[in-house]
Amino acid sequence: MTAAGVRAHPSLLQEIVEQARTATRVRWVHLLHYDAQSGRVWAGPSARFAHPALQRLAGLAAGVAPGFHPGRLEFAADVNPWVRRIYLEGRPVCAPMREVAAGTVDARLLELACTVGGLSHTYSSPLRVEGRVVGALAFHHARPFGPQLRRACEALVRLAALAVERDAAVRRLEAAVAELAASRRVAVESAERVRREVAYALHGRVQTRLLVAWHRLGQVQARLDPASPAHAELGEVRELLDRLREEDVRHLSHALHPAVIRAGLLPAVRSLADAAGGTAAVEVRASPAVVFRDGPAGPGFPEALRLALYRILEAALGNACRHAGAAHVEVELHTDGERLRAVVRDDGAGFDPRAVSPGLGLKTIALLAEAHGGRWAVESAPGRGTRVEVELPL
Repeated sequence: MTAAGVRAHPSLLQEIVEQARTATRVRWVHLLHYDAQSGRVWAGPSARFAHPALQRLAGLAAGVAPGFHPGRLEFAADVNPWVRRIYLEGRPVCAPMREVAAGTVDARLLELACTVGGLSHTYSSPLRVEGRVVGALAFHHARPFGPQLRRACEALVRLAALAVERDAAVRRLEAAVAELAASRRVAVESAERVRREVAYALHGRVQTRLLVAWHRLGQVQARLDPASPAHAELGEVRELLDRLREEDVRHLSHALHPAVIRAGLLPAVRSLADAAGGTAAVEVRASPAVVFRDGPAGPGFPEALRLALYRILEAALGNACRHAGAAHVEVELHTDGERLRAVVRDDGAGFDPRAVSPGLGLKTIALLAEAHGGRWAVESAPGRGTRVEVELPL
C-alpha cells in the first residue's frame, strides 16, 4: 500500500460503493482518493450517478459544464475547512453539502446538485488503510444524517478499509508467491545448467583424456615383452580404463543431462522405463494427443518442460523401483492442449503420507512441479502401492 490513493482492484472499489449505497439508501455514495504527497483529492470510475434524480442532474450539468463527469472530480485537500478536516486532520464531517463541497466544483453545479439532485446533506469519513488516510467515503442525501445513519456510515467506512487492506495483503501474498516460484525456477534452471556443463565435460574432455591415456598405455604395452607380468597388468589397466570410459563416464553423463530429451518426451520417458526394467516392469502409456504433439508432425513440448517431467518421472520411478520394491509400474501421459499430466502407479510397499516425512524423491517432485507453476499429489497406503500425479502448464 502506497500513499497515492486507494490501491485496490476497480471492481472492489465499485463493490464497496454499491454496497454502501444499498445499505444506507442514501442518494449518492462515492469513494475519493487522497495523495498526501501532492495534497490532491480525486474521484475515480466508482463515482457515478445511479439514483434517477441524479441522472436528471447529469443531463442538466452537461448544459452548465460540458464534459463534466463525477469520476473526473479533483481538488486540493485544503480547498475548504471541511475538506481539510477530512484529509489533513483525519476526522469525519457531517454538514450541509454546500459547505463540504464549496470550491470543489463549479458553484452552479453545486447548486444544481442540492436543488435538483437532492444532495443537501453530506457525511464524509476518512478511509484509513494501514494507519494512513488514503481517501474518504462520502455519503450524500436529501435528509440530515441522524445518529443511527452516521453510525451505519462509519461502520461501512471501517468495512471498506478492511476490504482494501485485505486486497492489498492478497496482492502482496500473490507477489510473494510469484517471486518464490520465480526463485525456484531460477534455482532449478541453474542446477540443470550445472548438470549440463558437467555432463558435457565428462562426455568431452574427460572421455577424451581417458581415451588418450588408454592409447598411451597401449603404446607402452606394445614395447613390453608379451610374456612379462607388466604386459598383462597394463592390459588389465587398459581394460579398466575402457570400462570406466564406456560405462561409468557415459552413464554419469547421461544421468546428469540426458541427451535423449532432445529426441522428444516419449523417447525420454521410455528410456527411463528401460533403465528401470531390471528391477520392475514399467509400462508407458500416452494418450493420442500426447503422441501427436510429440511426434514429427506435432508442435512438440518445450524442452524445459520435457526435462522437468523427465526429472519428476525419474524421481517417481526411483521411489517405486528402489525404495518401494514394486514389481509393476504404470506411467500415463495426457494433455488437453493447456496442461501436461503424468500419473505414476506402482504395486510397491506403499506408505502413510501423513506419518512419513517426504524423502528426496518427493521433494524433487514438489520443487520441479512448483517451479514450473504446476501441481502434484501423492496417494499411498501401506501394502497398497503409491500413485503420484503431476500436472504442468504448457
